[in-house]
Amino acid sequence: MTSKFGKAVDRERAALTEELLPEGTASEHPTPEEKDSAKFTKLLIRYYSYGLTQARASFYVSLFASIIGGGILITGIGLAIFRADTIGDQYASVVASVAGLLTVAIGTLFHKRADAALRHMESQSRGLREDMKRQSDLDKAIELLGEEQEPTIKAHLRAAVIIKLSNSSLPTLPKAEQSEPADGHSSSP
Repeated sequence: MTSKFGKAVDRERAALTEELLPEGTASEHPTPEEKDSAKFTKLLIRYYSYGLTQARASFYVSLFASIIGGGILITGIGLAIFRADTIGDQYASVVASVAGLLTVAIGTLFHKRADAALRHMESQSRGLREDMKRQSDLDKAIELLGEEQEPTIKAHLRAAVIIKLSNSSLPTLPKAEQSEPADGHSSSP
C-alpha cells in the first residue's frame, strides 16, 4: 500500500512539475529572485503533491464508505419494511441499518479529514510564501545596503534593517519645543 501511495505522490509531483516548471523555460543565468522563485516552486510542488495525493485518497475512501454505507442502510430499511414479519427479521434490518449508518459516518469523517488536510496545506503554503517573500525582501535590502556609499544614509538604512529584523518600531520621541527666532518674529505666517 505504501509503494502505491508513493507512486501516486510521484505521479502528482511529475504532473505539477510539468505544469509549473516546464522544461526549457529556465534561463541560463537566473537572477537571485528567479532562483528563489524556482526553489520555492519546487518546495511547494513537493508539499502539494503529497498533500493532494493524501486528500484525494481520503476523498475516495469517504466516497466508497458513503456509497457502501448508503447501500447497507437502504438494505436495512428495505428489510424493515418488506420482511419484518417476525422479531428475527426485525433484528436483521436493525443491524443492517446501524451498520449502514456507521459506514456513512465513517465516510463523512474521512471527507472532513480530507477537507481539513486541504485547508491546512493551504495555510502552510501561504505561510511559506510569506516567509519566502520576507527572505527575498531582506536579501534585496542587504544588497542595496551594500551598494550605498553615503555613510549617513548607510547608517540609517542599516538601522532600518535592524528594526525590521527585530520586528520593532522606532520609539516615539518627545516633541521638541520650537524656539523663537533671534529677531523675535515667528517663523510661521
